[in-house]
Amino acid sequence: MVYPSTKLIKSIMRLGKRIVTFIGLSLVLMIVINFLATDKTRYASRAYVYRSHVNPGEIIHLAAPLFHDGVIRYGGLELQAPHRTTFEEYKPRQDVPLPFQARDAEEKELNFKEGGEGGEGGELTSVEREKLNVSPFIFDEVAEEESLRGEVAQQGVKLISGYLPFEQSFNKYSFKLCRYNSCRFVNNLTKADAIVFAARAIRDHPILDYVRPEGQRWIFYTYDPSIVYYKLHRPDIVSEFNWSITYQLHSSFPLLFGQLRRRSPPVKDYESIYSGKSNATAWFVSHCSTWSKRELYVDRMRKLMDVHIFGLCGDRKCGLIHYRLNDSTLCLPMLSQQYKFYLAFENAFCQDYVSEKFFKLFEDVDVIPVVRGGFDYKKYLPDGIYVDASDFKNPEDLASYLVKLGDNKEEYINMLKRKDRWVAVATQSIHCQVCEVLHKYSNTTTFIPNLNYHYHGEPSYCHEPADL
Repeated sequence: MVYPSTKLIKSIMRLGKRIVTFIGLSLVLMIVINFLATDKTRYASRAYVYRSHVNPGEIIHLAAPLFHDGVIRYGGLELQAPHRTTFEEYKPRQDVPLPFQARDAEEKELNFKEGGEGGEGGELTSVEREKLNVSPFIFDEVAEEESLRGEVAQQGVKLISGYLPFEQSFNKYSFKLCRYNSCRFVNNLTKADAIVFAARAIRDHPILDYVRPEGQRWIFYTYDPSIVYYKLHRPDIVSEFNWSITYQLHSSFPLLFGQLRRRSPPVKDYESIYSGKSNATAWFVSHCSTWSKRELYVDRMRKLMDVHIFGLCGDRKCGLIHYRLNDSTLCLPMLSQQYKFYLAFENAFCQDYVSEKFFKLFEDVDVIPVVRGGFDYKKYLPDGIYVDASDFKNPEDLASYLVKLGDNKEEYINMLKRKDRWVAVATQSIHCQVCEVLHKYSNTTTFIPNLNYHYHGEPSYCHEPADL
């Protein structure tokens, strides 16, 4: 028997190492290229990016709070600091306007007119216009311009610290592009003017014992639906927080995953767009077992129509590695070219919860969203730009409707045209907003009486699906 020489074996090993190194570097380069392509505005104060996990500074809008005569009002709630109330006293007052309602509705209405009226899929009814005038999910150009024209009064440097999971850090975000930019991050909790507590960081562990300086704001932060159970009734948490930042509209600063802005109709060859679509429905999903039981819902839909599933829960991939960084460069263009519908199904039925799954489809993506969740789509969003699963008794009825709509070229194109009258816009970053409120309201303090009720609700803000 002839054995290979030691020199040959070493040569083969060196070649193998080079091949492994080359593959590794290629993957890293691909990730970096995708990152730069989709995240180039990461540090801007108005950055619109999509992530499977939304970090501070990403796809977040904090609505302006209302203050008057030493009383702080947030989302219809009026409290006099430092008074602690019972849950019954804590219920929102109906006569206090929400922050996004404290605007001149007539001026906002002009923005809709400037976008152009009439034509196919263009006109807004008076009822719809009235609805959208007060929706926080519709971008208000008048309020934005007024905010930019206002005086920026900053006194000193505000220090912000983050109480975050180990893998997260605020230090990667810069204040340079923020309108209020006299802030910086610090690691020393005792020196911070405000501490942003990520819910996941305090879920299973008590807050570190340290001397909390007088006037230091504690901010509860999470992007998770409130069905996620956080032990907020604990004595070290329940009534110690000043502000909240969540997706809920009654939060101190509501966190929105996106907004829509009215625009003039784009020029597109809709006939060619429709003719080029060879597939019915796509779904990108990586959480395979959810509270909303969306996976069971889709299984029943697939008995009547084709649903192509991409990601960890399906057999299809978008690019070599499927994750959100591929959205703008590969996945969304693929949807535009090949698919008629996209399933923007939420993982839980929770009040006010609508994630980036919906808004990312309004970046000139030629596909109709199909929505399912606890969010009140009809109350806050324009009509005729999506298909709502709640309009159907069961998955089979929805699937049958989508098949008919997809086969009806005229009706499908008209819906696509109505959808194209709206585009997703950037929302201000969380660290910029925290800096702004610390400068604007440095002498105003209040406490959330019961953080557990505030976030989870009593009864719960979430519910089980009723369509299966």
